Amino acid sequence: MKESANDIEVLAQQLREVAEEQAVNERERKKLERQEEDVEEFYRKEARLFHDFLSTWQRDSRMRHFLEEQQRSCRREQALTWENIEERREVLQKERRQLQEKETEFFTKRRTLTEAGKPQ
Repeated sequence: MKESANDIEVLAQQLREVAEEQAVNERERKKLERQEEDVEEFYRKEARLFHDFLSTWQRDSRMRHFLEEQQRSCRREQALTWENIEERREVLQKERRQLQEKETEFFTKRRTLTEAGKPQ
């Protein structure tokens, strides 16, 4: 009986740790969402800026060519940025699922131990 109570306490501690990890994961996911919004806004402004530049310099072929090259370079960087954000989102989602599975496992074990310790 004492061993069962000790096991239940260990599981309770593990559940607290999982809850803390879940809270950290949630904060990271919210932070990533805010970063995504910031990146979207940045790239919208960048697109408007390039549009304005290209409109202004449309008659100067050298400058237009230079600006188009810069715009292509920025688009490549943008693609890499979105790829990194997507990878981070996938990692956080995977961690979230693993933590949920751990939590379920610990709850199940605790319930089993609690029921086993009840007098029949």
